[in-house]
Amino acid sequence: MNNKESYMDYATAAFVKYSELGCPTKAEYEARIREEIYTRFAEKTPELIVKLADKEVQRNQGLLLDIDAVNKTFDMLLNRIPLDTVDTDKAIRNGTDIANALSYVYFGLHREKPSNKRISARVRLYASTLPAEESTVYRWLRYGRRLFALNRGLYYDKLP
Repeated sequence: MNNKESYMDYATAAFVKYSELGCPTKAEYEARIREEIYTRFAEKTPELIVKLADKEVQRNQGLLLDIDAVNKTFDMLLNRIPLDTVDTDKAIRNGTDIANALSYVYFGLHREKPSNKRISARVRLYASTLPAEESTVYRWLRYGRRLFALNRGLYYDKLP
C-alpha cells in the first residue's frame, strides 16, 4: 500500500491555488467574485445581478472553503493555537518554521505546473538556506498539510 497521505495532492493544490489567487481571505475572494459579476452584468436589473452573484459564489463554495482552511492553517501556525491532536503538537511549537516552509515551497509553484520534481527542488533549495535538513522541511510540509486537512474537514489519517 502506498504510504502517501490521502489528502496530500489536494492540500498541495489548495496551497498553490491560494498563492495563485494572491493569498486572499474567504471574504475578500467572495467580494472579488461578486464584483466581477456586478461588472460583467451591469446592464441587468439589480435583482438579477444579485441572483447571478449568489449563484457564482455558491458555485465557488469549495474554493472558498479551501481558502478559509489555508488561512486558518497559517493563523494556527503563526499564532500557535493548540490542537487536540497528538501529531500536531510539534507543528504548533515550530509554527513559524512550518508556515515559512509552506510559503516557500508551495507559493512559487503556481507559475509552473507543480510536480514532485519541482517540489523536491524547492525543498532542497529551502533547506540549504536553513540549519535544517530536507527531511525536516518535508516533515514541516506534512504537518502543514495535516493542519489544512483538519481545517478543511478532510479525512486526514492513513487509509486502512
